[in-house]
Amino acid sequence: MLGKAAFTIDWDNEQAICPHGAPSGSWTKLKNKDHTYLQARFAEAGCRACPDRAQCTASANGPRSIAVLRRAPHEI
Repeated sequence: MLGKAAFTIDWDNEQAICPHGAPSGSWTKLKNKDHTYLQARFAEAGCRACPDRAQCTASANGPRSIAVLRRAPHEI
């Protein structure tokens, strides 16, 4: 399975880029008890047509999404 490290995070444009160059369709800020993190979700149509789908997501129908912690202040 392709891990998060295979994706590029474009902080300035608030999107993730998949290994095939497709940008995420949504970028959502979420919070749990301890952390604020970001969830990038890819378009269903793009994921469905991807030749590496089986290596990227276990979902039979849904698109890939990844969650990352917010960028550290020293990276801004």
